[in-house]
Amino acid sequence: MKTGDLFQFAMILLVSVGLLWGILYWLKNLLEDVHTQITGIWTNSDSSFKVLIYSTADAALQGDVVWADSQNQKILGSTVVRDMKLRFFIFGKGSYTSPFTNQQCEFRLRLLSKKTIQFYFTDQSGKLVGQETWKLAA
Repeated sequence: MKTGDLFQFAMILLVSVGLLWGILYWLKNLLEDVHTQITGIWTNSDSSFKVLIYSTADAALQGDVVWADSQNQKILGSTVVRDMKLRFFIFGKGSYTSPFTNQQCEFRLRLLSKKTIQFYFTDQSGKLVGQETWKLAA
């Protein structure tokens, strides 16, 4: 191998590694932007309660009921969303506890727009048991 060929190979390798690092850094920051889009107060599909979704120390998201209609005041303060982690920019997953029945299930989340998220609730076997669309309230 000639010296020029070796230099050219090293430069291509260096540029490729630099580009790959830059893309990964950009993707990481893009995911953090989505993370901040999810935080806020969300209204469930039948407007019976509102949930404050916020970041925890371990970079997961959690959601607590901060408002409930007059018939459901007993659910105030309930934690309904736990350990939500975002993946692939608009998808996430975590654990959901119904504030009415205390039934727990896993969910997958999809960010439909900046003001709408879709939850897909699954049982222990992974079978879809329900879905719900939440709207950003504040």
